This record gives sequence, structure tokens and C-alpha cells, in this order.
Amino acid sequence: MNLDNNILAVVEPALMPTPIEVEGVGESGGGDRQTKAIGINVPFVLLNNYQFQQADVESFLLNNSGVLPEVSIKLVDRKNTFGVDSFPRDGDSLTIMMNSKNASTFKSIHMDFDITNISARQAGEGEQNIITVNGIAKIPRLYSEECRHFDAASSLDHLEEVARDLQLGLATNIDSADDLQTRIQPYVTTYDFIKDIVDTSYVSEDSFQRFYIDQYYYLTYIDVNRVFNSPNTPLEELQASMVSMTGSLAERGGFEDEDEDDVEAPLMLTNYRQAKGFNHFINEFKLINNSSEISTVNGYSRDVMIYDDNSDTGERKQEFTIEALTTEEILDYEEPLKGRRNEDRYDTHKKYKYIGRQDVGEGDLGNVHASSNFAKLHQAQNLAEIEKVKLKVILESFNPSIYKYQKIPLLIYEYNKERVDAMIKYNKFLADQGFTDKVLGIDAGQNEDSEDDRPTQALNRFLSGYYVIENINYKYSSGIGNIIQEVTLIRREWPGGLTNYSE
Repeated sequence: MNLDNNILAVVEPALMPTPIEVEGVGESGGGDRQTKAIGINVPFVLLNNYQFQQADVESFLLNNSGVLPEVSIKLVDRKNTFGVDSFPRDGDSLTIMMNSKNASTFKSIHMDFDITNISARQAGEGEQNIITVNGIAKIPRLYSEECRHFDAASSLDHLEEVARDLQLGLATNIDSADDLQTRIQPYVTTYDFIKDIVDTSYVSEDSFQRFYIDQYYYLTYIDVNRVFNSPNTPLEELQASMVSMTGSLAERGGFEDEDEDDVEAPLMLTNYRQAKGFNHFINEFKLINNSSEISTVNGYSRDVMIYDDNSDTGERKQEFTIEALTTEEILDYEEPLKGRRNEDRYDTHKKYKYIGRQDVGEGDLGNVHASSNFAKLHQAQNLAEIEKVKLKVILESFNPSIYKYQKIPLLIYEYNKERVDAMIKYNKFLADQGFTDKVLGIDAGQNEDSEDDRPTQALNRFLSGYYVIENINYKYSSGIGNIIQEVTLIRREWPGGLTNYSE
């Protein structure tokens, strides 16, 4: 399997969440169907064996932005019985489940959480009791401090050993790592030990790594640069596929006898209006720019000095420069976020770091792999770079086919008259400048009933393109009535401000 944009499960998790047996649902007379329907539109919440009904869930957030999933839930105790014997004590946990509509294809999210804090407001006469609970994924012994020794092996091998010990799965897009060494966990938490392994891991000079534990109990170890460099399907092919699918459905008058959740659609995210109703439809989006703040802290490059006890050349003082990687193949009108064009700050805005003594050698001489100190700064510089500009989108329904660190195309269209005109002008400018990418829009955007030939929609060439999914949060509120997803997308290279710099 090509791992460039695929994450392979190497080890399956042995850690299992609390089983759910829904009260008051018999298996006869449609009970099985009812059980399968639990948690589809409203997250199911089990707190100390107390089952909250769908109507009890006021709001819900499954936050995956950190290393571990975290949950925040607001509940109503309509029966006024939760606090009798079910109120959590030290060590108690809660269970959540979000069922997949396509159970044969996609896993449901079913996970236990350690309760980090909970408050229960006892209401007065005629009012409802409100319960607010927060939790973090329950991984026993993850925060226990241990002292143990791991024989010489790569970071990938040691992470697999730790994952098995924690009964977690292991998922990765890394074939092998070039960081063989003995590793010791010296009375630090297993969480900190995992973090140190990844921070100093080395796959190649063209790689940088990140880890997280996902909502399916997999310790996921990702070569992020490999995802950015994975091949792209031409956007015009995706456009044609999307228009063909939505047009075919429109001609048939909708889904007819098909279940809308079983209709195959192109793997993309879009605000194309005819795609409304599908789980890849973007309801809203916003762009976030942290570029200057990050560049101020990290510079555009970093000169590094190290004292190497075991240098092959005999020169103990070693110096090298670290600069954030760029994607191998980009469009000819895209560029990395490395300073304003026609200014020299890219060359002059540098940082310096002396990282001390590194004891590396054969046999018992060395205590780290040869690229350990380089890897630590290399990871930090590259991970900061991908935080510069983000796009946050809201999907109006639960899409189980997307996951963190998946590369995915995005097609954003403008429908406002002024913005359509601006896009048409921008697209014409690109064409006049001879740029090779020909994704100009969709012929279906032409409105035959309009008084003129001006298109009623245009592709936003700045926002459309390929992104990597950095995070997916799952949200629910009683006002919305269904589970939505907030997806954070990252991209290293963006279309340059060509009209601002043209001569």
C-alpha cells in the first residue's frame, strides 16, 4: 500500500470502552434497529451507568485538537435522579458513542473518558438540574511514571512496544525510521516518554513527525511531510465528477430509493450549492493567519551549533542551518509563506541556537542516535511552519470518511455578485500571465436565464486547492439538532499576491 496519504493500522487496539446496553430497548419489535440508531443524530452519553436520553443532551464537544481527545458536555437531569447515587467520585469515567450510519464501512466513535471536572447545579422548584462535565480520553497508565529500559531499536519499533503495553493500536504512514538507539524511561510519565521519542525521531532530512491518540484508540505516528508531498488529483477532474454526481441526482429528482448515506461522492470538501445535503458540504468557513507571529518567534531559518564528542572529522564544533521544508510539487502561482516578495527579510530574519554536547558513538560510547539533536529542532521548525495559515470549515453533518492528517481537496465557490466579478478578474489575470493551472470554474455556473452572460458563480482560486486535515472536532447542540464537524485545514503554499506585485 502506498503510505503517502494513507495511515496503516500496524497494531489493533486491545483497550475496549465500556459496553453499551440501552435501557428500555428490547430486541423484539424493532429493538435492534433502535439500538443501532442510538448516537447517530445525538451523541449517546453514559455516566456511571446512568443513561442520559437524547433530549437530555444540551451541548456536546469532542475536541481532538490535542494529543488526546477531550470531551465537554452539558446535560439536563430531567428525572432529578442522577445525583442520587450516580454522581462521580475519584476514578469514575463517562462513555460516549457516536454511531456511524454506514456501520459496514466506517467505525462508530465509542470511547471512555476520565472525568477531569464536573458540576451539577441543583435547580429550584420547577427548574431543571444542569450538569456540566469535562473529560480526557481514558488511557490507563499513560500518566503513570515508570523506569524501564528499551533495547536498541528505532522510534517506530519502540512506539509499537509502548502502544502494545498500553493496549493501544498503532497507526502510521512511516515504513522505517533511521534513529536506532537504546531508550530509557527514567521515572517520567509514559506520555512524556512517547513525546520525547517523537520529538527526537528521525526518518530522513525530508521528513518531520507528529503523534496523537485518536478517538478509536490508535497511537498515530505521522510523517507529516510525506502527506504534503503525496500526489494530487487534478481539481478539474474532481469538479467534473462532482457536477456529474449532483446533476444525475437532480435529473432523478433526488435520492429516490437510495439511502442518501450510501450514495458515492467524490472525496472532497466543498461549498458548491448543489452538494448541499451531502456530508462533504461546507456550511461556513473562516481563514486564520498567524504568519507574522510565528515568523517573529522562529525566523525563516535557524543556524544551529553543536559540540559533537564523536565527530568523524575531528572537528568538535558542528554548525548547520535548519529551514522549513516546502512541498515538492506546487502550482506555478503558489509560493511558501517565507516573507514578502521583493523584500530581503527572508535572508536576514534568522535565529540561532546552541544545543550543547551530543555524545554519539559506537558500542557503549553514545547514548542517542546521530541525528537526535538535529531532529528536535528540525521538527519544531517545520511544525511551526504549518501553523501559519489555517482554514476552519463547518460540515453540516457527520462525515466519517475524513480523518486527521489526510490530504483532501477543497473547492470553494463564490456566489456574491461582487466576489464573482473579482474572481473572474483574478482568473483572467492568471490566464494572461500564462499560469498553467486551468481550473477556472464550472460550466454549470452559467445562468442561461440571466439577462447577460455573466456567470452566477466562480471558483475561489485562492482558497481552493489541496489541504491536510490538522484537526476534526465533533459538535452538537440542541438548537442544531444533529452532529456537525469543525475541520481545521492546513496548507504550506498559497497563491501569491500576484496583482499586488505585478509590474
